[in-house]
Amino acid sequence: PSEGKDGDDEAAAAGASTIDDMSVEDILRSEPTVLGRRMLGIVHIRNKEHMKYCRKLANEWHLGGMGNPNAIVIEGDERLCIKYTDIMIQ
Repeated sequence: PSEGKDGDDEAAAAGASTIDDMSVEDILRSEPTVLGRRMLGIVHIRNKEHMKYCRKLANEWHLGGMGNPNAIVIEGDERLCIKYTDIMIQ
């Protein structure tokens, strides 16, 4: 019984290092591991409130970048770039 519990603890510790299992707060507190960049086509984003949300989220997550009417480029911690991209394409 105790072997299974230790194995579960190890699996939980190993699983916590995946991007999906880490909270944004944990990522922001940790050191950036890799610089990430993403380019997103945003021709479908016409709503000004959605554009404000995109900028607000990038600022909160300390992501830099630039945009024009057709695309945005973000850069920062690779893990946050992945999470940001996932949110934007939903």
